[in-house]
Amino acid sequence: MIINTYDPSALKPAFGIGMSGVAGLGTGAGWGRVAPGEASTSHQHDETEFFVIVAGQGEFVVDGRRHPARPGTLALFEPFESHVLANTGDSDLVFLTQYWRD
Repeated sequence: MIINTYDPSALKPAFGIGMSGVAGLGTGAGWGRVAPGEASTSHQHDETEFFVIVAGQGEFVVDGRRHPARPGTLALFEPFESHVLANTGDSDLVFLTQYWRD
């Protein structure tokens, strides 16, 4: 069994936001935090990736289109699809991500 809990003190700068890893799942995984008024840098990569929003409010910007992001939202990004996660609320936007190569 693997148990991992979001820990803000473990976050390190990546993609313009705070990120930490989750080891042992067999795929890449991590926690992320976007501070109020901030956004991740626009990026794309060769992995498939999904985000699950755990707390906060914001929006995904995917290939220039905006989509709401709130607790319970899951967004899947296909390889090479550019994406940004922006915090439009007044508290931290926290998410879990998992990514893999097909």
